[in-house]
Amino acid sequence: MIRLPKVAKGPTLMLDQRDPVVVADTGPLLRLAAAHLLDAVRLTNRQIVIVDMVEMEACHRHPDKPYAREILDWIERSGEAVRRVETVEGIAYSALLGRERTPETMVKLKRLQRDGGERAVRDFVEELAPTDVRSVLVLHEDLQVPRLLQASKVPLQLVTTKLFLQELARQGMNVDVEAAVRAIREVPFTLAEAQETRLRPYDEPDDDGEFSPPSGPGSTGPGSSM
Repeated sequence: MIRLPKVAKGPTLMLDQRDPVVVADTGPLLRLAAAHLLDAVRLTNRQIVIVDMVEMEACHRHPDKPYAREILDWIERSGEAVRRVETVEGIAYSALLGRERTPETMVKLKRLQRDGGERAVRDFVEELAPTDVRSVLVLHEDLQVPRLLQASKVPLQLVTTKLFLQELARQGMNVDVEAAVRAIREVPFTLAEAQETRLRPYDEPDDDGEFSPPSGPGSTGPGSSM
């Protein structure tokens, strides 16, 4: 179950920054854009984290590709709801773009384009400490992401796009999952099955019911298709 923090009453939306949502790859952004559901991520009332390399791949590397403009517009109009994180990988990529396009530079650029986003997300998550956050919801389509984040020092709940939408609908949000799946597949995009992985790197009381007790050092398992 994805926990949705209560929203404080009043004109100011109080975002939960202690339980952020990290978008781990471009897959969820592209699929939610195709289904016109990018704003569904904000229904969690959590701060959304997008690292620079994921934004680069989704919006800037090929700005004329489908949904690149829509995703960038959504990021920019979301204001403080979306935290845009600068990473070492992103800094290195920007520096390489400014260099003369030698064969050596092109090799390095292609390597960063191939897996820089995953490394940037991994480095960001691994730097989080229990004093920074209580837990992290990781939204992903790349099924290698759970393996990449095994070294996290904070509890992680990783969900695919389909399971994320199913959970929002189950909790009463106005999300038509069947229509979203149709729109995504008509692009056509593949869509990972509803799947959840939970990683608990250390023992602590489960006081809010969000994480189940682990069966070992890192508990993983598929989510139900509901």
